[in-house]
Amino acid sequence: MESPLYQEWVKQERAEGRAEGKTEKAQNAICKILYRKVGVGSLELQQMVKNITSEPVLDWIFDQIVDVTDKEVAKKIIQTAITQMK
Repeated sequence: MESPLYQEWVKQERAEGRAEGKTEKAQNAICKILYRKVGVGSLELQQMVKNITSEPVLDWIFDQIVDVTDKEVAKKIIQTAITQMK
């Protein structure tokens, strides 16, 4: 039988793992959109997205970037999101 403290630790680790998975999926989805819309020129923007770990911020970027086809507009959206995180 495992201690309650150990069980709580395992529960927290699993929750953090799920959160990290969601964050990574959101980052990957945004990066795919950037690549499809902007092409190879999006690599700098993709790196910026990979440094964002806030799910609400990533969700906002995703919603804003879906229809973007211009690299500079995409960059402004990402920079705005980063600024708002601070």
